[in-house]
Amino acid sequence: MRIILLLSVLLLFGHCYATEQELTPDGVISAIKVKGARAVVDDLWRNYPKWKQFLDGVSSGHPKWLKAAYAISPGTDAGSSEDLGDALSRAFLKAPYDQLVVDYAKEIKGKKPLNEICYMGWDGEYPGGVEDYIEKAKLALSKRQAEQLEPIRNACLKGLNHTLADFKAATIESSPNPAFKRDALKRAP
Repeated sequence: MRIILLLSVLLLFGHCYATEQELTPDGVISAIKVKGARAVVDDLWRNYPKWKQFLDGVSSGHPKWLKAAYAISPGTDAGSSEDLGDALSRAFLKAPYDQLVVDYAKEIKGKKPLNEICYMGWDGEYPGGVEDYIEKAKLALSKRQAEQLEPIRNACLKGLNHTLADFKAATIESSPNPAFKRDALKRAP
């Protein structure tokens, strides 16, 4: 009986210690392998400080956090997916080439064609708004990296330009002011 009581106390303290440990990308990936992405999202979502810590890690743009973000993404739902997308948007401005490499790895697996890299919807909360965000992203990409990343960089720039063109077209179409539409169409490239 004493052994069972001792084991119960050790398990309780062990669990308390484990929940107080700092979240790491390797820990997230390990948990996904054991529990599955959806269960890990649910665990983090129920503990908002941990969810925020995860999003802050992803926002850092560190390659390990980016891998954790892509590993967890199949388990996200509407709210958590939007949060994750916003964190990845912030990460891209800090480390565009690290994120492109992860995106490109997904493309190789056939999940995302190269011509869709960096094409994005504009319903998320981009830092500074869509147009400002795209200009900052282009600036971040202007810092050239390894030559083997050049095709990915060029595809990303095309995706950003396509996004901006679609955003401007949608903005023009949604305007109730005919003069705005006419003037905007004159300015359009």
